[in-house]
Amino acid sequence: MISSIRHSAFVVKNLEDSLRFYRDTLELELYRREIEEGEFIEKLTGIKNVKLEWAKLIIPKGGLIELLQYHSHPDTSSVLESPSNKIGASHVALTVDDLSLLYSRVIKNGYSCKS
Repeated sequence: MISSIRHSAFVVKNLEDSLRFYRDTLELELYRREIEEGEFIEKLTGIKNVKLEWAKLIIPKGGLIELLQYHSHPDTSSVLESPSNKIGASHVALTVDDLSLLYSRVIKNGYSCKS
């Protein structure tokens, strides 16, 4: 039986830029960061000669967010340019203690909000 969620993963264009948002702006703690290549990761992804880098960030009350950057085989398309009803589109909803404070931090760090 399923008892909890382990992690949610997102493929990103630039891991450093994404860490600036998730780690520095949202203040999620970096749990681990790795570069992977070789037979195991090829089997896991189904991509030959793959090299990727990932970072996992801790969600305080359980679970992780995993950010993946493919250094080989990068995809130049973006789901951000797709409508929200596109098959495969996803999102994550996080519960926060002080929405006004977090909103101010997001704006102060140069990001915007849709709603």
